[in-house]
Amino acid sequence: MDFPDSRWNVSMNRASDSYVTARNLSLPRLYDEAQGARDRQKNSNEPCLISLKIENNLTFLVRPWIVRLLQHLRMFGEVKGIDVTSMITIRFANTEQATIALQALRSPAFVSIAGEEVNISHCDFLRNPSPPSSSDSTREVELIGLIENLHAHIRELKHEKILQQTADAQASESLGTLCQELSRVQSYAEEQLRQSECYKSELESEIAQSAGLRHRVSEVELVLASRNQDYAKESDALKGTIDNMKINAETRDLELNNLELKNTELEDQLRLKDRQLMASEGKRQMDMSKCCEMTCEIDLLRKMLLEKDRQLEMLTTERDALRIDSEKWSKKESDFEDKKKESEDEMARCNLEMAAKDSLVKALHAKVDELKEKNKTFGCAAVGLETRRLGLEAKHIAAVKEKDMAEKEVKTLRSKAAALQKILSMGLDETLKLSDEVKTLRFQSRDKDARIVHLQTRMESLQNDLTALQSPRENVISRRDVWSDKKAIKRTRKCLGEFEQAVFSRRNPLTFKDVPWPVLAELSTLEPGDITKKKVRQLFSVAEESLHDERYWDMLGRIHKAFRKQRWEKMGVSDNLAYGQLGYELENAREVVWVVAKSLWKD
Repeated sequence: MDFPDSRWNVSMNRASDSYVTARNLSLPRLYDEAQGARDRQKNSNEPCLISLKIENNLTFLVRPWIVRLLQHLRMFGEVKGIDVTSMITIRFANTEQATIALQALRSPAFVSIAGEEVNISHCDFLRNPSPPSSSDSTREVELIGLIENLHAHIRELKHEKILQQTADAQASESLGTLCQELSRVQSYAEEQLRQSECYKSELESEIAQSAGLRHRVSEVELVLASRNQDYAKESDALKGTIDNMKINAETRDLELNNLELKNTELEDQLRLKDRQLMASEGKRQMDMSKCCEMTCEIDLLRKMLLEKDRQLEMLTTERDALRIDSEKWSKKESDFEDKKKESEDEMARCNLEMAAKDSLVKALHAKVDELKEKNKTFGCAAVGLETRRLGLEAKHIAAVKEKDMAEKEVKTLRSKAAALQKILSMGLDETLKLSDEVKTLRFQSRDKDARIVHLQTRMESLQNDLTALQSPRENVISRRDVWSDKKAIKRTRKCLGEFEQAVFSRRNPLTFKDVPWPVLAELSTLEPGDITKKKVRQLFSVAEESLHDERYWDMLGRIHKAFRKQRWEKMGVSDNLAYGQLGYELENAREVVWVVAKSLWKD
């Protein structure tokens, strides 16, 4: 009977490096015999022995596993002995303990303790076993000691093997590094030999060039002597200019003195005018005070008139009230005749009072009229005073402006004088600096002979290297920079786009190269007088052949618009053309281009 559980079906096989690995195998007849023995001794409590046969060729390597197995089985019974042929005999008190021990071998706890799975091929249940001999236990202990010694020896051998492998790897690495260093040393020696050869060739070339350098040194000495003479001439010319500047400064000092005298005269005049203005202002203030007094009197009269008007209004209201009362009394005449008489007396009194008040009002109106006439006269006088004041203020303002102008002129003259003094000081400083520089140059010219020789040798070597390097580059550049008709058309289109967006003025003047002249030749070889109708037509004919129709007509239309006179005036080109011979030539060239473009555009 086979069981699917793999813990009963494990075998120990040899691997490639003398280690053992676990494989799943079948367990024949083990469980059947154990079950039969248990059935036969089911009701008996007699002790029994179990002999386990372990199939393994590597018995000594499996001894640690056997020790763990024995330690586990001692929990259930007494281990009686171990045979050399891997037979283990275990004594149990009864058959139930034996079956429990066999089941325990299948448990994962034993697998985790032992570290390996059990491979048992045969199991015998003996009912009446014979007592084991004492030599078996001693033999078991000896075998376990031998197994442990063998394991320790194997571990030492493995450790020695690993150390030997590491030593071999280090030796191989050191050999590789030594080989690399040898190759580097050989390459460095070869480079040193090449450099020595190069140095030899350079020394020979320098020795050959030293004769030419000596000749050049003599030429440089002659040039330095001529330069010293030029410096002397320039210093004499600067001295003359300094003398002229001193004379100009003296004349300007005289002019400044004259201006200061004029300034003092103007200041005196301004003081007189200020005094006159102060007197006129005092008179004006007196007149203004009189006007203020008259206006105060007028205001008081106006207030009195308003009070009288209020009293008149009160009297009129009283009169209206009396009239209403009289009407009421007229209705009741029959009943109140005595009261009527009294009321008539009161009305008479009121009429007398009203007459008196009317006379007072008339007198007040007459006074008001008189005051108005006086106010008119005072107003005319105030207007005259005001006009006089305005005239004086205008004169004062004009005098202040004249004073400011005079002060500004004085300030400008003083600033000019300061600037001239600064220029004189700068000229003196420059002369001193030039004299110092001449001295230093004279001293340096004596000390620079050796440096010039060294630098000239170095320059010649560098020039030779540059000529050797630049000769192929110049050939390539000359091949690239060959002028052609396509480049001329491309240049005109590019310059046309820049010209359409540009704005010119006196600060940003127009030049000959800024204009997109439609000519096949290069502009560096042309002048404004060289632009003719024939050359312009040649460019347009070539452009018509090389460009497409749309691009050709676009370029022609843009040139036609760009060379109009109105267009140049908007761009500010006419401000530049109004001055000099260059402006006249540019205007003629523009007219030539515009005529040709106009004829082609119309066609």
